[in-house]
Parts: sequence; structure tokens; C-alpha cells
Amino acid sequence: CSNAWKIEIDSSSSNAGYVFKFLLSRKADNYTKSIAIDYLEIIAGRIKKFANTDLIFGE
Repeated sequence: CSNAWKIEIDSSSSNAGYVFKFLLSRKADNYTKSIAIDYLEIIAGRIKKFANTDLIFGE
């Protein structure tokens, strides 16, 4: 399972990409934008969590 964190980060990054595309391609209302931004913060938190573990150095 040494590559599990890579898969998680790749998955989160691609989800973040979809959210950015959504924000750029549509004129979403403020409520929708705030939900999307919250989601991006969650993804950033996941990536930070994985980056701060020993897994990233155990390669």
C-alpha cells in the first residue's frame, strides 16, 4: 500500500481540477461558489495530511 497516498493525492487533485473548471465555466451564485471553495479546502487539507506523514518519505 505504499502508493496509496499517491492515488489519494492524484484523485483529490483531479477532483480539484473539476471544481476549478466548474467555477471558471459557469457564473455560479455565491452560495454555490462557497460550497466549491469549501470543497477545495477539504482537498487541500487531505493533501497536506498525506504530505505531513512519513509515507511521503518512505518511498
